[in-house]
Amino acid sequence: MVKRLSFVVLFFPVLLFGQKKLTYEEYRLPVTVDTSEREPLRAMCEFVGQRDSSIYKKRQSWRQRNYNDDWSLDTYNKKLKTIGFSITISELTCRRQYPFDLWKGDSLYVSGLSRFSFFFNDTTHQFIILTSVENQNKPPNFNDIIITNNVVKTNPYSYYHSYFYKNGILLLSDEYRKQSVLFWDIHNDKDTVLCEYEIKFEHPEFIQKNLIVKNTDWIFECEEKVFINGKDIGKEKGYSKIFDYSYIDDNPFYFYEKNSLIYISYNNKSLPHKYKKVLHYLCCGPSMLNPASYNKMVCFYAQKEDGNWYYVEIGLYK
Repeated sequence: MVKRLSFVVLFFPVLLFGQKKLTYEEYRLPVTVDTSEREPLRAMCEFVGQRDSSIYKKRQSWRQRNYNDDWSLDTYNKKLKTIGFSITISELTCRRQYPFDLWKGDSLYVSGLSRFSFFFNDTTHQFIILTSVENQNKPPNFNDIIITNNVVKTNPYSYYHSYFYKNGILLLSDEYRKQSVLFWDIHNDKDTVLCEYEIKFEHPEFIQKNLIVKNTDWIFECEEKVFINGKDIGKEKGYSKIFDYSYIDDNPFYFYEKNSLIYISYNNKSLPHKYKKVLHYLCCGPSMLNPASYNKMVCFYAQKEDGNWYYVEIGLYK
């Protein structure tokens, strides 16, 4: 039977020493696991929905620090004006929010941009814009295009994530049952498949997939596998699963499964904690129980071998 209490039962602070002190804190949750899988999730979602400030104080604080997003037209234009370009709000009527115009000096370069992704290389002053342009001569019809300093071309890719990478764009391209990491070289106008993974599940649209670019590395996660620059690191390390790859203070953090237990790797070292289960890849309402990553911390919900469920925070707070 599922039992719900109104307070945190257990609190453990643990310090892990290295170059910096990584703080581990766990709170035993008012949920038992004597019933089916669905009931603990329901009870945990109800508990999490209460947002007890005493539990989530650090989480809320670091969430705010993580999302100081200064990307705006002003930010774009500060970069673009160094090479004679600018972006303005368009006077065109568009069916998808308000559109934008890209100018090269006093000349209109491309008009009617809608919901664009902007990349700028501060060293080479090369920019790339992934966007859609409405076809004014047809009923709701948008053309996906790629814009650079000297090229405007059709974007042939259906992409899930995109990043400026070296001299081009790294794309996570979606196809039915298949995910491909592509690199488009803007100088040579060529694309190369760097990694390809075929999903074997019946409903691939619900599979967690992610692409991260960090320094000169790219990390592709799909279906509890992680590829770094195309290499399956789980296979190399002998792990049966790797999931929720992220960074704390620029050091890699991820969960991995070995011998049917879940462990944590931080900065390429295993932490002294193990779990029977760590909730992840949940969709819809229960997705609030998935691990959350911030600049300085990761928080998650896990079940230990004793059967108890815990809310856990790991972070660098100083």
